[in-house]
Amino acid sequence: MRQFLPRTMSRDDRRRGFVLIVVMVLVISVAFAGFSFVETMTNEYRAVHINGDLLEAEQALASADVMLRQFIGLSREQRTAAGGWDNNPEQFQEQIIEATIEEESEETDPLKWRFTIVSPPQSEQMNVLDTSGVRFGLENESAKLNLGNLINLDRLQPQGGRLALMNLPGMTEVAADSIMDWIDADDLPREFGAESEFYRELPNPYWPRNSLPTTLDELLLVRGVQRALLFGPDQNHNFRVDEDERQAEQLLHQMALLEEDTQAAGKGWADFVTLHSAERNVDRFGKPRIDLNHDDLRQLHTDLSDVFPPETVEFMIRWRQFGPGPTEESSPAASTSADLSTPPQFLFRSVLDIVDAHTFAAATPVPVTVVSPVTLSSYEELASLLDHTTVHPEVVLRNRINVNLASQNVLRSIPALTDELIDQLLNRRETLDVEAMQTPAWLLTEQVLSLETFKAVLPFVTAGGDVFRAQVVAWRPIGGPYRRVEFLINGATDPVGRIRWKDLSAFGVGFPLSSLSTKGSKSSFVNDGLGP
Repeated sequence: MRQFLPRTMSRDDRRRGFVLIVVMVLVISVAFAGFSFVETMTNEYRAVHINGDLLEAEQALASADVMLRQFIGLSREQRTAAGGWDNNPEQFQEQIIEATIEEESEETDPLKWRFTIVSPPQSEQMNVLDTSGVRFGLENESAKLNLGNLINLDRLQPQGGRLALMNLPGMTEVAADSIMDWIDADDLPREFGAESEFYRELPNPYWPRNSLPTTLDELLLVRGVQRALLFGPDQNHNFRVDEDERQAEQLLHQMALLEEDTQAAGKGWADFVTLHSAERNVDRFGKPRIDLNHDDLRQLHTDLSDVFPPETVEFMIRWRQFGPGPTEESSPAASTSADLSTPPQFLFRSVLDIVDAHTFAAATPVPVTVVSPVTLSSYEELASLLDHTTVHPEVVLRNRINVNLASQNVLRSIPALTDELIDQLLNRRETLDVEAMQTPAWLLTEQVLSLETFKAVLPFVTAGGDVFRAQVVAWRPIGGPYRRVEFLINGATDPVGRIRWKDLSAFGVGFPLSSLSTKGSKSSFVNDGLGP
């Protein structure tokens, strides 16, 4: 019987087996390379898509920037006609980008970008920030104490700057004097302050600026200033104290003893002070105010005649020519017009100098005293006087405090205002409508202040302000990414300029999107990993 012995593998057979293994390795490598390529391309696609969305969000913010500048650049009368700046959902809530004729479909299209402009609550009842509400409007920087005015307050009274700062919740004498030393130009430390000698001895030495800081964050370099007191417990800047911020709030209460100060609860010094309050020296219609101290009496007479009745104009011209007259004697207004060829000899120190005032009819051997037609009971003329005239030729007025908006802590920094007067002011302004508060004249007509006190207060107060702060949230209902930015816009300049753009996106959206939407509808918002 024939036997078959196992055939030994030849060299060619072994080579073919090796090639098969190599081919299999190559195929697997190519497959893995393909998978890696597909994954890389997918990631690149997602990155490009997200980057495109971010660019669209940036454009939504740019649209908000342009809209805000245009709105702030309007006159006060035009802003009021457009719905006002303080709470105006029609202008500031859910503004959709690239609106078309089909408005209804645009509003329901979840892919369309939109922006909402929000600010902290303004009413006294909402000063405690434990609320989910928002205000669709702007924040007026003139409601705050401008640090640029502290040196002026020092000149008016000893330690005036320190006294103004001590009205802030939790402020200490060390921090107040150190802030004043940081701002003033000398190198002499105040009683509780610090100058370059103190800062040079620190582990990481630096020098005080000896002028105004460029941002409020710079105050963290000042001796005695702590972040918790400067910025408060609202760490994510959403105008309320969230659950994860309660501990910081409790610490702040312990440091500043704020439990007895409900107006300051949940707030830091940054909510009460500013570096940028300013306003255009114009009336509510946007026209430059008339300088009562203009050298050309003929031009002054013409300008005043466009606003005031003839008897008021004649009295102003005569006052400039002959100065204040004795109050013991008076007669009706002069029957003849003022001689405009007589040069002016006197300057108004305040636009209120003509209120209940006297002057002379002419330079005669027996001067005739005439009484001003403007009295404390002339509300319309007082309001018109403060709105249309000025004794300051500057184009921009700075550092004035808005008495319609300022908190009690800020009002206390105004010279000549006692706590009793401030209480009367706060109680009275709650009862007035917007029209009555167009100028600070209501402080006189509502008998909050005497004429003498109001003259002392007037250089420090306003009812306007053209520098505004607000947060803008750019979003879309279908989901992220989102952007949240704080704008600080200077409407006192021509053209209107942006002072700061502070990105807050890292702190999250901050607000329920249902509260930002005009419909109040729920959204399928997705974070996309671009913020907490």
